[in-house]
Amino acid sequence: MTKFLGMGSYADWDEQTRLNFLQTELAGKRPLFRTRDLDNLGASADVVKTLRCFHMASTLEPEALGAYVISQAQTASDVLAVMLLQRQFGMTADKGNMMRVSPLFETLDDLVNSSSVLETLFKIPAYTGAIKGTQEVMVGYSDSAKDAGRLAANWALYENQVKMREVADKHNIELTFFHGKGKSISFECIQLLLSQA
Repeated sequence: MTKFLGMGSYADWDEQTRLNFLQTELAGKRPLFRTRDLDNLGASADVVKTLRCFHMASTLEPEALGAYVISQAQTASDVLAVMLLQRQFGMTADKGNMMRVSPLFETLDDLVNSSSVLETLFKIPAYTGAIKGTQEVMVGYSDSAKDAGRLAANWALYENQVKMREVADKHNIELTFFHGKGKSISFECIQLLLSQA
């Protein structure tokens, strides 16, 4: 999108440049592009497909969607970018149709940096105004276990959840953790039933 806007490559920007751009756009009133121009952006098929997903989500009732979970979340800009793409298609906190944006911290490095990411987000007025005092965070087990081993990963999960909670408390944000163990609920239920058979 930044290439389309003549601003250069978002992928080449450092984190602070990304945050500056996202905060400016979130504070502004104009969309990044006219929705009717979606097919004429000169974007790759993957980009257009992603934008179409946001467009489709914007046509649904808010109750139909839960949180938008960002797999492999690493930075505050990862979260703000999802908010901006929702706003592009009219999904805002003011309208009551914005999906909750939930970063998924799953590698060991991402877990270690998670409290810093939340600290950055909670210092951004446009963000804290949109989340209305609540934040959901997903923590993953499989990637951190691959990085550090099961015991070290579980300790990192515990330790960094405490740090994230401290940051949230400092900013008066109600923090909810969602634990992702890498298997679907149906898979877990089938395993339980088979173990009892």
